[in-house]
Amino acid sequence: MFKRKDKSGRYYSYIVIDETAKEKNNRYELYQRYLYKKHIGKIKDGNIIIFKDRNNENFDINNLEQITRAENLKINSKTRLLKKNKEQVW
Repeated sequence: MFKRKDKSGRYYSYIVIDETAKEKNNRYELYQRYLYKKHIGKIKDGNIIIFKDRNNENFDINNLEQITRAENLKINSKTRLLKKNKEQVW
């Protein structure tokens, strides 16, 4: 397992699933996706796995949740709006 920083500066954990794959997308998988599939089952096409407590180092299986991208957009929009409003108040 290794960590990689995304565009926003957050680190995410990846696991090597196939070292012989020719394309990078087929070699690595986000660790939370790997755990979810191993313990809970299939991830629907287009869905993502999020951390319920927003701590991307808390890999407890009870902390992982499968949601649609549309649901994720709503969650992130709400979070950004709350953060923006908090900054304006202070």
